[in-house]
Formats: sequence, structure tokens, C-alpha cells
Amino acid sequence: YEAAKVLATRGNEIILNDSKKEEELDQDKIKELKELGVQFVFGSHPDDLLDSSFDYLIKNPGVPIHHKYVLKAQELNIEVINEVEMAYRLFPKNITLVGITGTNGKTTTTSLTYEIVKKALGDKAFLAGNIGYPLSSILNDLKEGDTVVMEVSCQQLENLSTFHPSIAVMTNLSPAHIDFFGSYEAYKKVKAKLFKNQTKDDIAILNIENGDVIEETKNLSLIHISEPTRLDGIEEARVGVKKKMGGGGGGG
Repeated sequence: YEAAKVLATRGNEIILNDSKKEEELDQDKIKELKELGVQFVFGSHPDDLLDSSFDYLIKNPGVPIHHKYVLKAQELNIEVINEVEMAYRLFPKNITLVGITGTNGKTTTTSLTYEIVKKALGDKAFLAGNIGYPLSSILNDLKEGDTVVMEVSCQQLENLSTFHPSIAVMTNLSPAHIDFFGSYEAYKKVKAKLFKNQTKDDIAILNIENGDVIEETKNLSLIHISEPTRLDGIEEARVGVKKKMGGGGGGG
């Protein structure tokens, strides 16, 4: 809904497809989008809906990665993105983006981080992402120099390409969403995409206590910091703050 609304108000031609029947959906939202010129196809996924006239396929994160429309788009060389990628491309200049992911704890970490940033920056701080606020929903309020704190799910990471957090956080990794991605290895590689576009000027924060997190980010240049702990008899202060090397990286 939010993605379609943003694009429609910017003069794009949109067809929104949903397998549910029209009466099963939010009628107020449908009415608003229709008034903006959005076209709908309800009740099924017609085989002939997608053709080479489309510039993008914006996939709902919950749609399977091997859905027939995704495969057809790839066959037609139509870029497949998601709401997060779309909204990111419409950001004003000089936005500080804090992206937080992980198997567990990302919602709590995102909430606490936002409260800290809000305390420091006031109305220049925004909360978005998998925590319940689509990135598209804050676009019209964002101004140059603002900071966005965002929870990023694995499904949202799947179809990102230019998304670039200034600060990226990985809380932990453990087996999850295997049915969706096919394997734990595939899931981990998707999670690591959060760091894909970071450069030496960006910051990533890792959980050094989680072996899978460290393994998936082993190609990055790291400075680890965490709570004081004993390592080979030496007490260190280490918390997982890392700087990434320019280019390359730990993306899947």
C-alpha cells in the first residue's frame, strides 16, 4: 500500500496484484489508491500479467523468492526490488541510515537505538522498517540531514541492491526461515547483505560472541569491541564495532 501510494503520487503507472479478493482487503486503502490512478488485479496471479513493458517488479517481502512473477521478471530482465529498496532510492541527500538485523533481538535493539537517537536529535530522528513502519511511510517527512533507525528483516534484505546503511548492526545469527530460503547457508548470506554496500567510511556493529556472525563477515576489516571478557587469559574490552574495507565485502 505505502509503496504504491508513494509511486502513484510521483506520477508512476502502477498495477497492484493480490491473490485475495477485493472484498477481503482494506476498502479505504483501495479507494485511496484507485483515486491516485493505481490499477488492481485481484483474486489470482494471471500468467500474462507481467510483460516487458514493466520497469520494475516490487515484491512484497513475504512473497516466495521463486514465485512465478519473480522468475518471469528475471527472464524479461525486469529488476526485482522491494519496498525498502524503492523508498531508499527516493531518500533526500545526506540521510544517516542505521540498519539493524539479526535472528533475535533486532526489534528490541532497534527500539532502544531509536530512543537514544531521538533523545539526541529530536524530530530529526525517524523509526522505520520491519518494526511496523514501512520506509515509504516516512518519505514525505524526511529532510536532508535526518537520521533513520530501521529494523531490516531477512525478507527485506533479499531484494536490495543500492541500500546503504551508514551504520549496520547484526545482533546474532541462528537457524531460521529455512523454508523460505531453502537452507541456513542461504539465510546467512542474505543477512550479510546488510553490509554489502558499506565503505571504509561506514560503521558496522557485530556480535563477536556469535560465531556465525563473525564467519559471514570475515571478509571485512574489523575492530572488535565488547563488554570486558577474558580471551586467552587477557582481559579485553570488545564490542563488535567494525570498519569495512572499501569495495567487496561480506554480502551474499
